[in-house]
Amino acid sequence: MTLPFSIAPLAIVLLVAGVLDEPHLDIVPRQAEEQQRVNAVLSTPTDFSEPSTFENLSAGAATVRSRLHRNAFSSPSANISFERELDFIVGNGLFKKLWVSSPASTLASDGLGPLFNARSCQRCHIKDGRGHPPQSPQDNAVSMVVRIGVPADRSELKTEIERYLATQPDPVYGNQLQDFSNAGHEAEFRLAIDHEDVVMAMTDAPDAVLQRPIYRFTD
Repeated sequence: MTLPFSIAPLAIVLLVAGVLDEPHLDIVPRQAEEQQRVNAVLSTPTDFSEPSTFENLSAGAATVRSRLHRNAFSSPSANISFERELDFIVGNGLFKKLWVSSPASTLASDGLGPLFNARSCQRCHIKDGRGHPPQSPQDNAVSMVVRIGVPADRSELKTEIERYLATQPDPVYGNQLQDFSNAGHEAEFRLAIDHEDVVMAMTDAPDAVLQRPIYRFTD
């Protein structure tokens, strides 16, 4: 029997429950031991100090075992073939490549700018991971981007989300501000971050003081 994908899961549940009759399948109910194992896997976690049993291979055969060093996110899939590993190495080289403005002595790495956020993918995604906000007023925001937009006509969007704020790129700056530029060109802006203390009341410990960032666009 062929079922549409949208109703197949429901049909399977009804088959197991005996509501639907399927003459071609012999439905065998789960044994008590099997049901206990299913319940254990689907139960709500109570201990977050270590991964749950089913999280050991969260990516299936592609899971890379934990490597506690700075290149932990830079490894290929554990089940990648020898032939595909070459694709990974070439792609990783492009990820690290530093682009330069044109004209240049190189024909394979030119074409940067005139406005940009970083000279390479890895300048933002450091070691294939996440970036960080500026640590001081002298530090740049190379691993942060500022997305902007202006209100758009909601009627042109196919969405049923109530109170959805439709936006479109700014007609002058586009949808992302560029804080770097080639020589002879002015960058669009510079990101400045101030902080204010926010006191969080704790029930079983002294009050915690957090810092809320306040973003300002300068220059």
